Amino acid sequence: ALEHLAHLALSRGFVVSRVVISKETPLHDPAKVLRAAVESATTPSGAVGAVSEAAASLDPGSPAYAELLRWASSGHAPVDERFALTLSLLPRVETSDDDFAEEIVRFWSGERISVADLRRQAKWAGEGRPALPTVPVRELAVQRFRFLSRLFVAGGYERWLLLFDDVELIGRYTLLQRGRSYAELGAWLRPDAED
Repeated sequence: ALEHLAHLALSRGFVVSRVVISKETPLHDPAKVLRAAVESATTPSGAVGAVSEAAASLDPGSPAYAELLRWASSGHAPVDERFALTLSLLPRVETSDDDFAEEIVRFWSGERISVADLRRQAKWAGEGRPALPTVPVRELAVQRFRFLSRLFVAGGYERWLLLFDDVELIGRYTLLQRGRSYAELGAWLRPDAED
């Protein structure tokens, strides 16, 4: 059934991720779920590495890019300022600093980004000195899901479909882990305007 849904979504222009719930990817850990979702994200062309593909497809002169930057930069955006800053820096560093451009894509995909490098690049771009407060890993993972879903649209894809497999394994977790997992499942199923 999941394969059929994945095939239908890919044929309609979606990016599709299949997340297999396991000990290594417990549903109650958003950072691990994000890592699995990013690693398995497939584009309609069949390419794995959808975040890199979407980043490469961004056109800084397009309305889609402008809308993504506006959303990420707004004062009430549900994402940290790192997302707006890296999004605005990407077109500038793609031609001058390939390593930092790759670091930005890795950050969006779930890895850390050097605050010192980010501040240095912001200074060179005339962006001033951003505050960049510490964000808990769990919260940053949730923010990455929100950002990536919009990045895929700005990159020319329809949407991002996440398929969860082996969810019944939650029944083998400890009581506390089960409670947290069911809470996460509820959050995934509950409509949220920011998602």
